Amino acid sequence: MKDNVFDLLRTTHLNTYLKTFMDGLTAKVFRTYHACRKMQQELDNFICAKKHQSYKISYCKDSIKSVAIFLNHQQAVTKKGGNKEFETSLTSAKLYYIDPRIVVGWCTKWCVPIEKIYSTSERGKLLWAMTAEADYNFLEHAI
Repeated sequence: MKDNVFDLLRTTHLNTYLKTFMDGLTAKVFRTYHACRKMQQELDNFICAKKHQSYKISYCKDSIKSVAIFLNHQQAVTKKGGNKEFETSLTSAKLYYIDPRIVVGWCTKWCVPIEKIYSTSERGKLLWAMTAEADYNFLEHAI
């Protein structure tokens, strides 16, 4: 028998319930917190500064992908023959759920050019975070 408990849950009802605990508390706040926590933990697991820069870039991008998978972020992709399949969407996780100061701080710490992780337009949206220190740690700044 399939467990249908989440099929019965509506975001509006959940958000109304959560707001009884704290004004502004929503399901998205929980997703954002958990995405940031997971990203910080993923990047904290990187231990070898002597790795080649391409390895560091891949490690960071793989960490973002890990968070996107954790959030179940997918986008439809039309394949040959008109069949639609889904692939992991990194953009929404990277721009809307992961605190960019986590990534900027890590890139600063390991001398990874930020333009290898964020495109020009993405960096334009995240100017407020581009001065994050190398020792920035989301878990130390989270409420």
